[in-house]
Amino acid sequence: MASWTALNVEPETDSEEDEYDDTKEIQIEDALKLYQQALKLHAQGSGSFDEAEKAYQALFASEIFSYPESLSEYERLTSQGFPENSDFNTDFSDPLLPSLAKPDSAPNTLPQVLYLSYKNYGEFLLQRLLYQISKRQQEIPALCQPYNSELRDHLEDVKRFSETGWQALELLVQALDKDEADAQLWREVARWTYSLGSKRLARYALESALILHQEDETNILGGLSLEERSLRGELVNVLKLIGDEVSVQKQLPAGKSLKRILRIPLYSIPSLMDLSTIPMSDHLSAAPPILLEAVQRSWESVGQALMDTQKTDSGGDENGLGPTCRIVLPDEGRQADQNPKTAALIAGEVLHKGRLSQSPTFSTKQSPRELVKSPTSTFAELRRKSFGTNLGGDPQRTAVEGVENTEPIEPKLSDEPSSAVNPVPSEPPRPSSKRNSESAGLQDPPEGGRSRSKRLRARAETLAEEVVDPTVLTKHYEEQLQQYVRADEWLFSVTFEMASRAGVKHNEPDLAFRSVLCEDAELPKFKRRPSPAFAALMDFKSCLASWNLNRSNLLNTGTGTGASVTLIDNGADSGFSAFLEHSKSSPKKSTSTEELIQEQDLLKLVDRINSCSFPVETALYFWIEALLKPTWNTRARSAANLKFHSKYTKYSWSNAFKDLLLNILVDQDSAIYEKLWNDFSSFNDHDSSESSLNVNLDHEEIALIEYTQTVFELHVDLYARMTGPDSKVDQPTRVTQKYRMRRWAKLANLAVSGRDLLTGFDSKATGLAIRHIWSYVVYISFVEASSRDHILLLYQDLKNLLEENGSPIYYLVNNTIMPEISASALEREMSKEKTMDFFTSIFSASSEDPVSLIENLEPVLMETLTLDGKVDGLRKSQRQEIKDSQEDEISTQEVLVAAGDEIEGHTTAAGNDQLIEFLQKATAQLRLSLWHQLKTAYERIDYPPMIFICNIRSIEIIVKELQSPGYASDSRDDRSANLIVWIRNLANLASQCLELAQGQGNALDLLDEKNMQIALKYCTEVLKFIHVFAAWEDSVRIGQVQQPPQPTGSVVPYKNAMTFLRDMQPKMWQLIYILCREAATQERTGSAATEDRLEYLRAVHNAFGLREYCRIGRKAFLKFMKSELIVLNAPEEEISQVLYDLYNLKICQNSSTLLDHGCTGDQIDRTSALEIVPFVITQASRMNIKDVLKSDLKAAAERMQAVIGTPRGSSVHQAFNRRTVLKYIQAPIIPANLLKSLRGLTELGTMPVSMDYATVARQRWFFLNGHIHLAKYRSQKRLSPDTSDDLDIAERFLKLDLDFNTESWETWYRLAQTYDAKIEEDVTWNCELINDSASDLVMMQKQAIHCYEMALSTAMRHADESFETASRLSELHADFATRIYSSSRAPFSMEPFSLEGFQRYVNRADVGTFKQRPCSPLSLQLAWKIASELYRKALLDKPDAWLNWYMLGKCRWKLFKFSTGKTISWREPVDFFIKAIQCVPEKRDSRHPEKDPILEPHYKLLSVVYKLVQQRHVLPDEGLRILENSHFARKVSRGDPEDWRRYIFEVLKVLRTADKSNWHHRMAVKAAEIIYDGSSQTDEAAQSAKEKLTQQIFTKSMIVQVWKPEFERPGRHFVYASRYVRFFVKLLEQLGDRTSLELLGKRIRKKQNEFIEHETIWKLTSHSHIRLLRNQGVVAVGLEDLCFKSNIPFDIFTLNANRLETWGHSQLSLTHPTLALLVEAIELKKLNGTLIDKTPFDDLVGDLYAKVYEQVVPGLIAKAGEEENRERMRIQHMLMDSSTPQPESSTGENTAHPGRTKTISRTEVRRRAETLVARPGLQVGRGKGAGSLLETGALGPQSDAENEISMQDSADNESELTEIEEEEESDQEQGQEEEEQNLMFPNLVPQNGPLSRESTVSAEKGDEMEGVVAA
Repeated sequence: MASWTALNVEPETDSEEDEYDDTKEIQIEDALKLYQQALKLHAQGSGSFDEAEKAYQALFASEIFSYPESLSEYERLTSQGFPENSDFNTDFSDPLLPSLAKPDSAPNTLPQVLYLSYKNYGEFLLQRLLYQISKRQQEIPALCQPYNSELRDHLEDVKRFSETGWQALELLVQALDKDEADAQLWREVARWTYSLGSKRLARYALESALILHQEDETNILGGLSLEERSLRGELVNVLKLIGDEVSVQKQLPAGKSLKRILRIPLYSIPSLMDLSTIPMSDHLSAAPPILLEAVQRSWESVGQALMDTQKTDSGGDENGLGPTCRIVLPDEGRQADQNPKTAALIAGEVLHKGRLSQSPTFSTKQSPRELVKSPTSTFAELRRKSFGTNLGGDPQRTAVEGVENTEPIEPKLSDEPSSAVNPVPSEPPRPSSKRNSESAGLQDPPEGGRSRSKRLRARAETLAEEVVDPTVLTKHYEEQLQQYVRADEWLFSVTFEMASRAGVKHNEPDLAFRSVLCEDAELPKFKRRPSPAFAALMDFKSCLASWNLNRSNLLNTGTGTGASVTLIDNGADSGFSAFLEHSKSSPKKSTSTEELIQEQDLLKLVDRINSCSFPVETALYFWIEALLKPTWNTRARSAANLKFHSKYTKYSWSNAFKDLLLNILVDQDSAIYEKLWNDFSSFNDHDSSESSLNVNLDHEEIALIEYTQTVFELHVDLYARMTGPDSKVDQPTRVTQKYRMRRWAKLANLAVSGRDLLTGFDSKATGLAIRHIWSYVVYISFVEASSRDHILLLYQDLKNLLEENGSPIYYLVNNTIMPEISASALEREMSKEKTMDFFTSIFSASSEDPVSLIENLEPVLMETLTLDGKVDGLRKSQRQEIKDSQEDEISTQEVLVAAGDEIEGHTTAAGNDQLIEFLQKATAQLRLSLWHQLKTAYERIDYPPMIFICNIRSIEIIVKELQSPGYASDSRDDRSANLIVWIRNLANLASQCLELAQGQGNALDLLDEKNMQIALKYCTEVLKFIHVFAAWEDSVRIGQVQQPPQPTGSVVPYKNAMTFLRDMQPKMWQLIYILCREAATQERTGSAATEDRLEYLRAVHNAFGLREYCRIGRKAFLKFMKSELIVLNAPEEEISQVLYDLYNLKICQNSSTLLDHGCTGDQIDRTSALEIVPFVITQASRMNIKDVLKSDLKAAAERMQAVIGTPRGSSVHQAFNRRTVLKYIQAPIIPANLLKSLRGLTELGTMPVSMDYATVARQRWFFLNGHIHLAKYRSQKRLSPDTSDDLDIAERFLKLDLDFNTESWETWYRLAQTYDAKIEEDVTWNCELINDSASDLVMMQKQAIHCYEMALSTAMRHADESFETASRLSELHADFATRIYSSSRAPFSMEPFSLEGFQRYVNRADVGTFKQRPCSPLSLQLAWKIASELYRKALLDKPDAWLNWYMLGKCRWKLFKFSTGKTISWREPVDFFIKAIQCVPEKRDSRHPEKDPILEPHYKLLSVVYKLVQQRHVLPDEGLRILENSHFARKVSRGDPEDWRRYIFEVLKVLRTADKSNWHHRMAVKAAEIIYDGSSQTDEAAQSAKEKLTQQIFTKSMIVQVWKPEFERPGRHFVYASRYVRFFVKLLEQLGDRTSLELLGKRIRKKQNEFIEHETIWKLTSHSHIRLLRNQGVVAVGLEDLCFKSNIPFDIFTLNANRLETWGHSQLSLTHPTLALLVEAIELKKLNGTLIDKTPFDDLVGDLYAKVYEQVVPGLIAKAGEEENRERMRIQHMLMDSSTPQPESSTGENTAHPGRTKTISRTEVRRRAETLVARPGLQVGRGKGAGSLLETGALGPQSDAENEISMQDSADNESELTEIEEEEESDQEQGQEEEEQNLMFPNLVPQNGPLSRESTVSAEKGDEMEGVVAA
């Protein structure tokens, strides 16, 4: 058998590569045997512990523990080259990271073997440890007791116990690494870690166990299980011991029944609980050393750790000794941003458990064998892998006297380029603790075999070798940022170009600014110290990346910490505070570039503390001493070479570090003071004479003195901060600090004054003395009420001292109150004292005179700018001109005097010089405060131009400060807080400038050329700061950078801060635009400036749209931009986009071009709607009205109109115009006026209207709304009657437009179309208005015709010559002509042109005054002529409009028919119809080819030619040639001309075939008329015509199926329906089809609104029916009179009528034909009701009753006689006959009482006839009951088709005959005749009762009469 192999499948070979290697399975089986042996020995108890230990050692020596899959996940990653500094919280499932190669086919039993081995071995070690402790329990005293020297011999055992416990714990950790879903094992680990002293590790283990319980899906009962409650209780106990009260509150309270469970202690191993409390040395306290984990290798971190420990563990033991401490520093290169606390914590825990003499070392590549012997593997790797959370929180840092600084340490600027990595989320999700094969590093075995195929293995190897290029993410982010980069390049290029046109020159190009926005690695020229121009920008970017709550508070309210500047709008107090605290320029910083974090000095301190276990208080003193006490070089051989320095004087501290130091100083004040006091006491006891020879002793003493002086200076600085104007420290705290400062002042004075430092020592001692004198002067100014003169004298003495010593300069960079000690600084202090009065008056709250303030302050500020060489404000000549021009009034300009004028105030000319010199060196904060005071003064006098100048000057000061070298020289920690405050100040100033520029028209009046340049230059610089935030958000938006995580309480302030920065974006760009616009206005650059402004707005909008900034600030910039774009005639695309962003209005031709900028549409207000009306009108004018309806422009117009509204009340002129228009359109149609409108001479006299709506009306807004509603109605395809609300709205808007302008031809035209549409709606669906309310239709036609007149007349005067206008004018002529022609034809029939009722008074001399019509009405021929002329004009612009040719031909045909002089040839209309056929499209629509063709011109040509042939105007042969112009006629062979009628029938048949939907009805009727008229109206022709009509027009139930074709005039189909009914009734009467005629009559009577002249149609139909009944029943007219007006007595008539009724109600009457006719006649009478005269119906009923009476009554009488004879033969009757009285007696009575003879009335006959046909229980006619005469065949024989009518056309039976009620008549005879009448048969008269008895007897004997046959 042949075999085959697929080409895409590699054949399996028997190579060695495919052979299965079962070495691992064998090794696992061997390991299982060792495990079972060890477990067996383990279970035998303490006697087999040694053997079990050896078995476990043999187990862990097996090969399975060396497999790669046996290692932990952390070990595998590090062994494969995982980065050392990577964050283990990273999600390794990221597809962009390289995938880890997993083993091919690990056996399923391997994970289980590993897990059980680690777990059981760990439990074995713990059990053995418990056993050993229990044995030594009697030898070891109580471990919880205080220090006992007898325990020294047991320390080695304790250390060994501790090591064993940690070794067991590490084994359990490895077991958890293999299966972390074992909750019980987590709980056991928690208990052991707690017993070993690590509460935080116990907390972590408990939380892990609790998470596993919470994820347990088997708990179907819900709530907390017992195990979970117990775990929660243990966790609460641990959290309380740790001090984490917040986490304690988050735990659910336990139930009452489980309180005892929660009281169970966590530790179940009491013998291990207090191992850590055993003392290790006689020199240590009873408590163990506290391990302090420093976050960073820095002084601040160490000090913070010591301070936190001091506040947490402040108590001592029973011997009075405090807790000792040891400090653990993180590894080098690992800082806080790399999460170092985990390793430090674990190191501290291991060090705490017996390894106090050495630091722990960790090996990430240890084998399981080494792990058994070394318990130093990292326990935190499981935490990193599973949860990624810290083990505990850091204590909160304490600030100085209520001041808090929470700023995190910022990363340094790195010179090395940074590689792009995946952004790490701020809060990584916590993965599930459930274990799966992937987390264990294993793979599921393949199905169906042990090994995978070669192809699958090759694929796995390929995937394992794939490595993601590290530049992929960088490139990805760069691509996403490209759109923002391009937008920024466009934006800033336009901005800088506009600023350059105003004369502003930028020092750096746009590319340099963009580089600041990039990563630091892209800035090689900016090293660790950036350029001053970009330092603030880079600082702000760094602040955004590490934002915190303090910065949020600084930006939002200015109330954060760490900032040395404040908001400038905090009032006069802040200004005076700036004068007091910041009146000096910033001190020169130390030239040293070294940071405070000195590794060497810090390590010395740590070694000093760790060398011996010192208490925390002692460690704090060592820390302070190392910072404040100077050190020297002891190797120097002479005093000249000694170099003293302290970290207080040499290095610059951050604000946070300084706050920490002050906190520690205050906290340890007593200890430090006591220590220094004792030291000085020992020095004072020493002989001073010997100190001069002892160099070491002298300099040690100098160091101690400087240490004391430094502490004193810091206390002075702290007190100055507490008593500052902005301080919120309470009074008791101030008093306490004042006491400390006084005590330290005394100590420092004692130390300095006791030694002659100025003469006996070198410059170091001299400087120390000068420092002390300066600080003491400051101290005196604080604590003593000294006068200013006394302070000045002190400063003067100090100045002299400095001059004597060569004017040295000393810098105290970390002291705020005295940062610099020099002559210049002294001059500033003296200047401050001298200018105190001036600034007190300036910042005094009691100063209420703004003019005085301006006169004193403004010259000084202006002169300061002059001396700086930057005078670009108001010049001296300008100010003088302003002053001279307004000398007559006191105004704000009077204060603008020259700097050289005399200044009246608190200062003189010399004083001014001092002030100016002082201000030149003052800080930016002070100068800003002065400008703010000046601005406040101008605000009080309301002078916006100078307010704007003050704001610009303030912006200039801040920007210069941020770009100054002094700012860049500060440390980033110090300047970051100030930067946030400066940015807030800049934002406030820019916002105020924008408000002034927008709200005050004269705010920019003082902006001359130089002021404009200054404003543009520095506002552009501010813009860069704001744009840094935008660029940072771009990186956040694409995921390149993550937002800094915020704690719970910081989220809201952070959002507010970010919102504030976003709100500043549009404000700054708008302010720049306003300044550039003003500059262009001053320069008058014209079109170039306009193009620049447009380009600027477009660039800003583009950048905002990409960043979704358009919606911020309540879309203020978009609203501003909208107004500007409209003024500048901007491109419509830009305006459309702005309107879409603002209001969600899509006002454009193509809405797909609009971009989504993340905006939600707001409700447009009326002002904005009026503003954009011209733009909307322009857009709508460029679109076809049908396209407007389909576009969103329609919805936009409706929304705008809703807010614009319409005039509620009309003005006088508007009311006059409205009355004029209404009077005109309702007037009669005068032929002369109609002809005058054709020449454009018709116009109305109106008045101009001036109101707010007039502008909108002139812009054709009302016309647009009216046209939209009209087009909306006309575009809808209606299949049933609908409301005409759109037409009413359109009419209202169009009339409203005419109120303001009557010369708009298109408004008249659309109004005419509105009336036409109303007429069409009223006459299309029914003819009710035609029949009942013809006057309303006549009025609407008049209004439409008048509107057409005005439209045509005004168009001839005002229409333009564009192609679009020509097309609309052609439509106007065509619609006007159609209106005239329609009004001339039925159903309107010239009624709109009638002048009936329109008469005027005429005065003639011969006759006098009389009324007559002013002129003759429009004739029919003239109407057709006018319509023809209008159609001709319409064809001039649209020669291919077939409908116009068609209607023109109809007009000319009518004129030809009615013309008498043969002025019109028949060829003219025929040619027009042929032209219409030629213009008709062959297919209606290429998209819908199934639509029926247009048949109107083809049928009309056929009809006209047939009439011409019939009238012998044309021969048949010529008629055939004419009809060949129709392609439908060409389908029929011509044949013989004599067979003309056949040819016409064939053509009509073709036309009917083409009409697939049967809308066209005239072809069928035409065929019927030709058949009937051509056959001399014979019965056969009538039958054929009937068949033709019933095929399409009339159904079997006589429903008239006549609908309006598409191109037929409205209402015309009702005319044809009435005409067809007349013709059909004639045919039915001729054919004698009484059934069809009856059904047709019922249809006509019921559907009154379907026929024009319904009453006439019904009269014709009913009379035809009456004639047909008489003819078929052979009933002569007047038979009733002949029968009943003879000598028949009334009693005899009554008796016979009763007999006739009895017969009629029997079964014998069902087949009587005359009775059936009587029934039909009565039904016809009831059907008529009161519609027409009922006399013919009554005559027919009476005659038919008489006919029945004559035919039936004689037979009934004969039968009655025979019955009487049979009765007489009976005996009983003979006995009764003998006793019967004689008739003579009654005759006698009658003769005794003679009376008038009663006659038979017509009413009685009709009543008897109705009673005859009304059978009991049945209804007359086609009733619902069985047995009706009509339903039982009483009407005679009928055809099968007639019998099926009720079944096939049941839908026509919508009502019964009984629905029409008949009027009851009450002409009964008055009185009763008592005279006995002569009976025809006297023997039949009853002898025992009246005549009524006879009817009763006859009814009782009805059964006997059933067999009687009527004669």
